[in-house]
Amino acid sequence: FRTPDETPTADSSSVVDDGREPLPADQLSCGVCYEEYKSSPAAVVPRRLSCLHIMCTGCLEGEFDDGQVCCSECFQSTTCDSIEALPTFRTPDETPTADSSSVVDDGREPLPADQLSCGVCYEEYKSSPAAVVPRRLSCLHIMCTGCLEGEFDDGQVCCSECFQSTTCDSIEALPTFRTPDET
Repeated sequence: FRTPDETPTADSSSVVDDGREPLPADQLSCGVCYEEYKSSPAAVVPRRLSCLHIMCTGCLEGEFDDGQVCCSECFQSTTCDSIEALPTFRTPDETPTADSSSVVDDGREPLPADQLSCGVCYEEYKSSPAAVVPRRLSCLHIMCTGCLEGEFDDGQVCCSECFQSTTCDSIEALPTFRTPDET
């Protein structure tokens, strides 16, 4: 998880060419109205306040008054010209396109620079052997193939970080990343 002093930079591999970060995997819905964040309609687009809390555009619009919006979680005020001026995130329903500079020709994204090893077994991710290939779950957490195989049961795999289930035909069907050992 990011702390307030860990501000992402434009050259971070977790930032796509439009400058938006992926939505944090533990914040897939608004904490106020509980709607799942999406790229549209505009009311469910996630936006970050200066306190770093994230809420949907619709809930923030209800709090906007005279160039200020009050965070419903910590009650800190954020100054902004409009709700639309607040930073947004890339939501899980958005996928980078093949012409995006952060995606290689085969459609795989580069592995985020802050996630070079599996959070379960601590093995460094590599393109080979197959057991250490990084794969993304629907919760957006990344784990190695070997650890995921240990969690796979009856078309479901449980994330060891957030315990959310991902439905898949096989572990091999989960998206992979381009690892640093690939050129």
